[in-house]
Amino acid sequence: MPARLQCDGYIGETTVLTKSNTLYHDVAHHIRKNGINVILGEEGVCVRDYKERTYIDALSGMWCVGRGHNDGGLIEVARAQSSTSSHCRIFSDRTNHSAVRPSIGLIELAPSSFAPAFFVNCGSEANDTALKLVWCINNARGKPAKKKVVTFDNAYYRSTVDAANLTALPHVHQAFGLPLFPVVRVPTPDARRLRRPGETDQQLIERLIVQIEETILAEDPETVGAFLAEPIAGAGSVVIPPDGFFRRLQTLLRRYDILLIADEITAGFDPSSQMSGSESVGIAPDMITVAKNLPSGYLPNGAVLMTPAIYETVALASGTIGIFACGMTYSGHPAHCAVALAYLDRYSVRGLRSRVRALGAYLRDRLQPFAEHASVADVRSIGFLAAVDLVPEEAAATGPEPTGAAGRRLVASALNRGVMLSALRDTIVFCPPFVSTRHDIDVMVDRFALALGDITLERVLRRTPD
Repeated sequence: MPARLQCDGYIGETTVLTKSNTLYHDVAHHIRKNGINVILGEEGVCVRDYKERTYIDALSGMWCVGRGHNDGGLIEVARAQSSTSSHCRIFSDRTNHSAVRPSIGLIELAPSSFAPAFFVNCGSEANDTALKLVWCINNARGKPAKKKVVTFDNAYYRSTVDAANLTALPHVHQAFGLPLFPVVRVPTPDARRLRRPGETDQQLIERLIVQIEETILAEDPETVGAFLAEPIAGAGSVVIPPDGFFRRLQTLLRRYDILLIADEITAGFDPSSQMSGSESVGIAPDMITVAKNLPSGYLPNGAVLMTPAIYETVALASGTIGIFACGMTYSGHPAHCAVALAYLDRYSVRGLRSRVRALGAYLRDRLQPFAEHASVADVRSIGFLAAVDLVPEEAAATGPEPTGAAGRRLVASALNRGVMLSALRDTIVFCPPFVSTRHDIDVMVDRFALALGDITLERVLRRTPD
């Protein structure tokens, strides 16, 4: 591994690296035909493949490597903790020191008053656990009918069975016969999609809140237990809600005794330039689920934060049967929690928040001019979360372009030019590591611009008769 991977040079055309049946992959159908790009090493904002080509990582792995790749400090923390305590369960009558300290750190950074954290291993487990807590709480309160969960209609809540059931994206359901239980869907507060001509933000908010209330009343509020929402949506194509929407939503939910669960798995620590998306939209949820940047992607970890009132209800309910039967073998793992604590320390003490605010504004300023590009429909950002919507090509000499085709072509072109991006259908998303410099952002955006030029030229050629 070089002392520092350099990402300044032109990469050239990327070819597929290997074909293998030894590891199942989420796009196995594609790999069987084309192979897969094998990454051998990473450092800072860059990754290196087996042919020693380097790429700048504009998505922080999977929205999670906030501290950048191969951070020596976090690696040493994991090594040192493992040499002292390689495993200690947090079941029954014991815990470990490494789990206690990040729990305190999470509470101190949370946007409102929360009880101790319940540690899990990933975002899916966090949302699964939050769902079980809703059921446990309402059973304990003598309201067993309050089981339904309301979610947005363009939302991703992770991929285990319950979390996937809550998700509203068809590709998460189709192969598995999901959903297994009914979920109440309401419109995602996406002004780009829902705003009527001449409608202000406040008028849109009022219309959406009325619609949500009508939906709750139609379901019967005594059967609705919780509303699960990403305050800043990630995989739902980076939806930034109109200012004031979530405050109105929380007021409505409290009227009907419905818990608000904030899925902060993507937006927490600190892509939105706040500790949490909840802080960004001005709410105090009843539960918060976190993962991804909690351990900065270095080791599996996640957590559920709950208010003291929920904690006390769950503790009393568990006492009646002698246990809260919702643990995992690796919950609160010493090394995983030590890395989380190290990251929280760097987040709160070493100025990552102010860095993300400043450089997030720079990323916004670099991307905003693309809003005038003929192939771009919209540009938006908050902190280090940014998205560029491509204009769908509705007519060409070869026929209509399928949804997502433009996004896939741009990501492939960007990879050939040395930057790793991701497409959510035809939305190109950015979430750079928090350690990125202005130069790194310039490289990301400049290479994106070249890739955008590539697909624009392709469109022109396709429209041109032979």
